[in-house]
Amino acid sequence: MDERDLAQRVDTIVEATPTIPLETDRTVHSATIDAMWDEGASYLGLRLAVPDPLAETFTAPGQYVTLRLDNLEPRFLVIANGPSRANGAWEFLVDEATDLGQAIAGLKPGDSVSVSGAEGPGYPMQRATGADVHCFVTGSGVASIRPAMHLWEDRPELAPRSVTIYYGESASHDFAFDREFDEWTGAGATIYLCAADLAEADDGHRYVQHAFEAHDPDLDDVVVFLSGAPVMKRAVADLLLRRGVPIQAIATNMGDETSEDE
Repeated sequence: MDERDLAQRVDTIVEATPTIPLETDRTVHSATIDAMWDEGASYLGLRLAVPDPLAETFTAPGQYVTLRLDNLEPRFLVIANGPSRANGAWEFLVDEATDLGQAIAGLKPGDSVSVSGAEGPGYPMQRATGADVHCFVTGSGVASIRPAMHLWEDRPELAPRSVTIYYGESASHDFAFDREFDEWTGAGATIYLCAADLAEADDGHRYVQHAFEAHDPDLDDVVVFLSGAPVMKRAVADLLLRRGVPIQAIATNMGDETSEDE
């Protein structure tokens, strides 16, 4: 593969977008805020009680919704709990520094927001069964991996051979869902946490791609999940493709745009 082909493949991965654009009109439903909580230093956890017809649209980790609040542009948010644990309630991770985060912080349980049904195909979970799965996430992208962990914990027959999570934040106090990390490692996952204030430790790293390079895993039978900052996805995709990982093995939760690539 020459450099031009490599760059085109990296672009295919990084520039994957939802099948239905955000500005497209879609049916939305009223959902009631069931709970809100602080998640790390930079995020809000949000749980919505959703009506049955809406709840049934959520079938795969990595799916997302369109959330609308009055006077704000609609936003995509990934559903952060697994389908097997939803039970009529969807959880989300919202960046407090955004307009949406600030608006939600002003709401309370019992208030309502508007959400679409679950959208997108989610991650290719069938491919992950029995494979070595490497998850690269930054920021709120970790919300797309949490439901996969929930599914594998609840349905071990569907689990990968191994799971490695490379999770990056600006600082260590920003990590979301850290109270669940012991549960994830207990289920067999290996977690590499990357942040500026961890980089000076003997085994610490600032960026997820550096943790991956230090880990240097075997990549013969690997499936990769990517979610987070475009700069991270670009660096990781370039690194993986150069190491011979086929583009079909690298997935975002935006869709399976790479499945037909040779």
